[in-house]
Amino acid sequence: MELPIKPPSPATGVHVDVTIVPIETLKKPEVLLQADLVLAEEQGEEGQQRRLRRIEMLLTEKCALLFLYHTRQHSVYHSALAGVSLNALGQANCKDIWFKQAHVAAAE
Repeated sequence: MELPIKPPSPATGVHVDVTIVPIETLKKPEVLLQADLVLAEEQGEEGQQRRLRRIEMLLTEKCALLFLYHTRQHSVYHSALAGVSLNALGQANCKDIWFKQAHVAAAE
C-alpha cells in the first residue's frame, strides 16, 4: 500500500512514524490522543454513502436544503379541445390549445 504522505528526508532531522489503522480504530479517544496528526479517508461506496448522508443531514439542519416533491398530474378536458399538454409543473400550455374544426362548425 502506498503511504498517503512521504516521510521527510533524514537530512532534515525530523523523525516521522507513520501508522496505518482501520477507520474504526480512529473512533477511540485513546488512539487519537497518541497522534500528533491524523489523516483519515473512508474507502469504497459504503464510506461515500455515509459521507453523503452526513452532508445531507447537515444541510437539512441548517435549512439549506429544500426537498421538492412532484405529484403525478392528469387532466380531463372537453373533446373539442386539441393540443392539450401539461408542462413539468402540471399546468396546461395554453398557447398550444386549439379547437377541432368539426366542433367549431357545429357551434356556428
